[in-house]
Amino acid sequence: MITDYASLQNAVASWLKRDTRADFLAQVPTFIQLAEAEMMTGQSRGVPLRAREMQYRARSLMNEEYEWLPGAGPDPYARRFFEVLWVTMIKTDNAGNVTEVPLAYKDLPEFLRDSARDKDPEIYTIQGEQIRFKPVPEVPEEPAKLEFEISFYGSFDVLSDTTTTNPILTMYPQIYLWGSLLQAEGYIGNDPRIPLWLKSYLGAVKTANDMAEEGRRGVRAVGVPQ
Repeated sequence: MITDYASLQNAVASWLKRDTRADFLAQVPTFIQLAEAEMMTGQSRGVPLRAREMQYRARSLMNEEYEWLPGAGPDPYARRFFEVLWVTMIKTDNAGNVTEVPLAYKDLPEFLRDSARDKDPEIYTIQGEQIRFKPVPEVPEEPAKLEFEISFYGSFDVLSDTTTTNPILTMYPQIYLWGSLLQAEGYIGNDPRIPLWLKSYLGAVKTANDMAEEGRRGVRAVGVPQ
């Protein structure tokens, strides 16, 4: 059973039938590290993991036309931003009354063409590691304030000898296993099981992503995948 970093390493070595070779065992953490990078970016397989456990929220003051995304620039937030879900403007007046207004996303060409008319931001776009608002926010006098809350897909805690588990490993051990086995290909050569591992990995990622999307839209409750 895969329950933590150590048991995952043992499972990878066992599946590859190299669990007694010290030189191979030393490479297993690298396979896991590469698998985690693939889960987050989808760079090699074209399908990044976007599980419910990777959904976060962050809140910040809206003082400039450009603000840093979570985990970027001087922001100490631990989660690296991957993909926006929605953005809400939160306006607090001098009496402490709070108004929340959802902002509309525009891709950059449409954002530049759009002539937003309200004095407060109505739309946003993503440029590099920053979020850009239009119209440009007008900073109110204290105690009033203007903030934005962003819901987004972001990074998860990678496994290590000190971080021995995370919600992705708990919910989707199969993704970790298949992904790590695939990353061993360059070391072990053309194993005939690689097509099966790839099919299993992509299927597990798709299932997790579909569950997150359905849960976000309230289609069904999200539970442990079968």
